[in-house]
Amino acid sequence: MWALQQSRQMNSTFYVVLLTLAFGIGCGGGEKEKSQSPSQPENTQHGSIQGHSQQQRKNEHTNEVANKLFDEAMQLIREGEVAVADFHTADLYEKALGKIRKIVKEHPESDIGRKVMSNQKLFIGKLLAQFEGHVKEVREGSRDHDVTLPTNPPGKTLSATPKVIVINVKQGGSYMVGAQGMNLEQIAQLLKEAVEKNASQKVLVRADGETQFKHVAAALNAAKSGGIPKANIGYKASH
Repeated sequence: MWALQQSRQMNSTFYVVLLTLAFGIGCGGGEKEKSQSPSQPENTQHGSIQGHSQQQRKNEHTNEVANKLFDEAMQLIREGEVAVADFHTADLYEKALGKIRKIVKEHPESDIGRKVMSNQKLFIGKLLAQFEGHVKEVREGSRDHDVTLPTNPPGKTLSATPKVIVINVKQGGSYMVGAQGMNLEQIAQLLKEAVEKNASQKVLVRADGETQFKHVAAALNAAKSGGIPKANIGYKASH
């Protein structure tokens, strides 16, 4: 009898231990799942914030690059407006157009890119398409732009008409007026004296295709400094 009671008591104790273990494992697993489940939304939220930050930095960089190109283009346009010769104006305008087209092609999503492609008159009071047409007109007008050679006026001999002063620009940056080498100061003084004798004095700046433009521009500015009106300054490139 005693042995039977002892056996029943051991079985009861065994069942209690099993129930305790089962309950503990079940609770522990639930807590583990609960502790892990909140981390998933946190990771998703962190990734979303990180992606937004990267996109924001990308947009800022795009705007910075596009704005720099636009500022450079506008500076070229301003220089073109005050250039002495039409061909120089056309060169500067075309360089500006190159930068503007780069904005449209590579940075259309930038703030300034959207403005450029919209109907806003950003370029000397013109739309982009209108400005492109204007640049083409300036370029066409600059081709083979020579000074009109003097003709024989009625009642006067050709010898009485002042000759066109030709400034030859050499490839290395030296200058010749007739057969005489001159520097820019001497050229400006020569032209000043010529204008004092004849206000309609004309000047032709001539250079070959290999001459750097800065030397040509310097000669054109010397003519302007000497008092020659822009309308009386011509340029011809020898090819």
